[in-house]
Amino acid sequence: MSGGPRRSGVPVEEQVALPSPAWTAFRLALGRPTMIPDILSAAWAFRRRDWYRRPPFLPLPSSSYLRWRMETAYGDPDAVPPVDELCRFLRWARRTRKGNQLPKEEARWAD
Repeated sequence: MSGGPRRSGVPVEEQVALPSPAWTAFRLALGRPTMIPDILSAAWAFRRRDWYRRPPFLPLPSSSYLRWRMETAYGDPDAVPPVDELCRFLRWARRTRKGNQLPKEEARWAD
């Protein structure tokens, strides 16, 4: 065992860089194209201020915001959510922003 810095019990020099939450969302879009509207909706809702004034001129969340979200959710600013958890969050967030409309099959039971 080396005496160097560790994270998750593995020496830092032996660890592979973890993907970012944005990379996870990209993988999700490739694997489940039906999630693209949810991903775009979240990107727009969480976009940084004045995104159109700074490169890369894309409506994406700031890295400091994403780090804060990961720290509050997982206790680690470098955490990457599992794909299934990200999927559930994106669907929930989109429904919430749309006024919490229930899908047709659920709406008939809500009366």
